[in-house]
Amino acid sequence: GTDGAAAGAVCGVEQVAGADFEEFGGIALMHWITGKLSDLVEINPSFKLVKGKEYPFVSMDVINPGKKIVEAKEYRNFSGGGARFQNNDTLFARITPCLENGKIAQVRNLDGGMGFGSTEFLVFRGKKGITDTEFVHYFVTNNSFRAKAIQLMVGTSGRQRVDHKKLSEEEFTIPSLSIQRKIAEILGSLDDKIEFNRRMNETLEQMAMALYKNWFEEGEQEVKFSEIIEINPAVHIKKGAPVPFVDMKALPTDSMSIQRKDIVIKPFTSGSKFMKNDILFARITPCLENGKTAFVDFLKDSETGFGSTEFLVFRAKHGCCPQFVYCLARDEQFRQYAIKSMVGTSGRQRVQIAAINEYLLAKPDPELMEKFDKVTKDWFEQIKSNVEEINELIKIRDYLL
Repeated sequence: GTDGAAAGAVCGVEQVAGADFEEFGGIALMHWITGKLSDLVEINPSFKLVKGKEYPFVSMDVINPGKKIVEAKEYRNFSGGGARFQNNDTLFARITPCLENGKIAQVRNLDGGMGFGSTEFLVFRGKKGITDTEFVHYFVTNNSFRAKAIQLMVGTSGRQRVDHKKLSEEEFTIPSLSIQRKIAEILGSLDDKIEFNRRMNETLEQMAMALYKNWFEEGEQEVKFSEIIEINPAVHIKKGAPVPFVDMKALPTDSMSIQRKDIVIKPFTSGSKFMKNDILFARITPCLENGKTAFVDFLKDSETGFGSTEFLVFRAKHGCCPQFVYCLARDEQFRQYAIKSMVGTSGRQRVQIAAINEYLLAKPDPELMEKFDKVTKDWFEQIKSNVEEINELIKIRDYLL
């Protein structure tokens, strides 16, 4: 408990000693630390970035709820605004609905170790001698912390933000530094395995896309999209029947599978209807531009589901295969065609079914299609298996958290 005593000496936070010892991972747990959030962790830590210099930039849209790590995908010139952070800091969305959706991530692999991002991030970091930076990530990810932050939101409906000052004044109780490190080690090992599976899935998807491009992007003959793929195929669901439901926010931007926690059972009312091996394609801005697309691998044979009215549902016709349709839906050339075909008022533009049906692509060779189906089916099954393991690991991690 000496580290806890040191913490108290540094900032005057209160030490709470239990009457009895409790065992946690073989360590005697006795001392706890209670204090204001601003006394326990660094909030929006200050350090200098050079105006006009280019740095890694993290936007809100690249943070995926439930995924621990985020990396910068672009560089921007620093003009003086935005949240500033270093490697291993935690970015915490402070605005609705991003906070409610769980947009929280630890930033890694910043070129030069520093970067900046959206003004709608709060940045958290461990405070020397008091909190471990890895533990801080899990601490602010915890549902109870998020619930407190949500309670402290202020502003007009739809644009509410966490009151930074009020949150910093809230009191919290945390374990001693040695226990924090043990907690972070256990939860971190689970997240490492989750991240390993995710990266394996990324590799398998990249392999499928590379094979698709190599075998199908060129050909003497062309066919219309509608000749080999059906849009919004007829699916019968009885009104009021409880079936799996998927909202737009559940669609991934950079992978094929929807997280189990985002699939809920709801009475059917209206919306897009789909079955196993269909592809869900966001047709509205900015979801289409952000890449929201998913492979329906979470339903059983003959099971039905429904989702947002802003999904287009793609299904392979005879002579085609679902993996081909998914790769086509992810293909940049096809996506750019869909984006350019959008119509409607600014901010609410949608791609029309008629435009998609007219899209021309190289006519697939039947023998190559058969080979593609055979090879990629195993890869997609592996991805599904990895996702199921990820879901179980997330359940364990969140239970421990």
